[in-house]
Amino acid sequence: MRFLALAFTGLIFVSGCERKNADVRNASDPQVADSSAQEASAPNEKAGFVLATMEETVPVGKTILVETTTEVPDGRVLVVFRGTEMEGTSSFSEVQRQRIEALDENKLRYTILEDRKTERMNIMGQDQNPPEEESPLVDHPLIAERPAGEPWTVRLEKGKITEPMTEKLERMSKALNENFDAKIYGTVPRKVGDEWTSEGVNLMGMEGGSGIFVVKFEGIEDYKGQRCARLTGTVDMTGTPDDVPPSGDLSMRVSGNFSALRSLEHRIDLKNRLEGRLTVGGTLEPQPGVKMDMELVGKMIVEANSEMSPSE
Repeated sequence: MRFLALAFTGLIFVSGCERKNADVRNASDPQVADSSAQEASAPNEKAGFVLATMEETVPVGKTILVETTTEVPDGRVLVVFRGTEMEGTSSFSEVQRQRIEALDENKLRYTILEDRKTERMNIMGQDQNPPEEESPLVDHPLIAERPAGEPWTVRLEKGKITEPMTEKLERMSKALNENFDAKIYGTVPRKVGDEWTSEGVNLMGMEGGSGIFVVKFEGIEDYKGQRCARLTGTVDMTGTPDDVPPSGDLSMRVSGNFSALRSLEHRIDLKNRLEGRLTVGGTLEPQPGVKMDMELVGKMIVEANSEMSPSE
């Protein structure tokens, strides 16, 4: 069974509702909503840096290659079935590589180059390893479009959509429309030393989540030839895994620390990492009338790296 479905752009968090701190204006302030393009594109340390905007995506004429890895390397499992406790181990890994090209301000082309998941589980000495899973969208170019005043939608650029593709495309559309960056980083100018909090944060792969995401602007440094904001923070979220079978009832918690290097010019994370603790627990019903309680606890690591280049 899969406990994580982390995909799309690395650390993607949705449904955030940012709360201001003593040194930062609230993102809902009308003056903030009307922040000028000049302020966003030509920041300085005195005025602060706009780390995200509501409408911004990949810069037109640029292509971004994103590689994301997710690991739960050493999970411990406890299964209780008809009063009998069974202990075991579980590991999970996912590797994703995708290329994103901005065709214009409201049209992107995605090519998923790699998206594979591997799970290993051993209960009471018995291996229970499902086959390696590969996304049905691999090597199928996708188009994300946003007509004026309309939400983003993601579709195949050409070819026939299969049923397994449909759910993946819907998740990608939802993630684009949630605008993770603006919700977590806010659209107000940030200065080195600022700290702010987002509440009601939801990790992709988690439904109905709630939690707290605290971010601190630690400093500025050069990375891959770009001036970047160095950001750190903590994460504590709870919710339901979005890949639980209809007969299952599981809860999930992710807590830990994260760091990011974010391009100040392009407002894109060039590198980020989340390391923390994953807890999944509840009831599964693998067959009608056959129920078991389970708990998985383990370390979780998510890393994402982005490379930007001119489009060919």
